[in-house]
Amino acid sequence: TELDAAKATLDRSMTDGSLYALANSIQQRIKAERDRLAGNEMRDSDKAFEQVAVQERLWHARFDPSSSAHGPTPTQQESLRIARTEYNEVVAELRQLVETEYAGLKEAMDVARVPWTPGRGIQN
Repeated sequence: TELDAAKATLDRSMTDGSLYALANSIQQRIKAERDRLAGNEMRDSDKAFEQVAVQERLWHARFDPSSSAHGPTPTQQESLRIARTEYNEVVAELRQLVETEYAGLKEAMDVARVPWTPGRGIQN
């Protein structure tokens, strides 16, 4: 929501367009990381995408003790290991995008004197 507001304001501002491109890039990469976690119904229906979402891996890895007394299978354990690794990668990427890149965008918008948008402090 904050990036949508920033893009709308940047689209109307007198900046050279590079800040809008940066805001759009950050937003697209955040959406890509969201898709890595939960999947993307539209993209997944195309079947051209081969990446399995973390959520799907976790669904596969779940163990139902009522259906088996032998514990999770090696495949289920591997799904859980992959899901943990991918989850940690997504969290690291989101942290970089939000805490570094988006914070830098907000600072650049302040320097460029772009009108206030949600998520930015009040300028003096």
